[in-house]
Amino acid sequence: GEYTATLMKRQSGKLEALSEPQSFRVKLLNNSPEIATDREELLAMQQRAGELYRKTEGAAKAFADLESRVKHLTEAIRLTPDATEVQAQKVRTLKAQLTSIGVLLKGDKTIDSRHEPVPWSVKGRASFLYGIIVGTQNRVSGNHIASISIAESEYQNLAKQMIELTKQLSELEAEMDAKGAPWTPGRMISTAN
Repeated sequence: GEYTATLMKRQSGKLEALSEPQSFRVKLLNNSPEIATDREELLAMQQRAGELYRKTEGAAKAFADLESRVKHLTEAIRLTPDATEVQAQKVRTLKAQLTSIGVLLKGDKTIDSRHEPVPWSVKGRASFLYGIIVGTQNRVSGNHIASISIAESEYQNLAKQMIELTKQLSELEAEMDAKGAPWTPGRMISTAN
């Protein structure tokens, strides 16, 4: 394609052109039989892999936030005199659900630490595919296409579970807030007396 570039400098908040716009053409070097002939299909797969990677990285960050919220809420329940065993059981249930979600997202570290085979995690599969598909000009293999479909399906399952857990956690946080529990991450501060 045809492109135009201008060399710019940003200094002290000001943007200044250092050159006149220069036009140039980029050509594909078809010098290898491995280069994909259907460039649009390759680009679509690269974008698909990139989007899946973006989502799983976001899920990993959201998972870490959920872990922190559950950990802090567990301690808040322990410190709240009016907390009941029912609330303590609810937070234990949330911890168990979070552990299951963690295995889906990041893999089973317990089994893996014993050098036993473990199924691919959503994040592991997405990261692998991103590296393989985005960094190549080769045609994407049928195995990789099937693998990305599996990862997308697994991500949807994971996302639904995380959304449901977040809802349950928020409800328990609100319940504990009403009981005067210490503030925990994820809960909004209040202006009420």
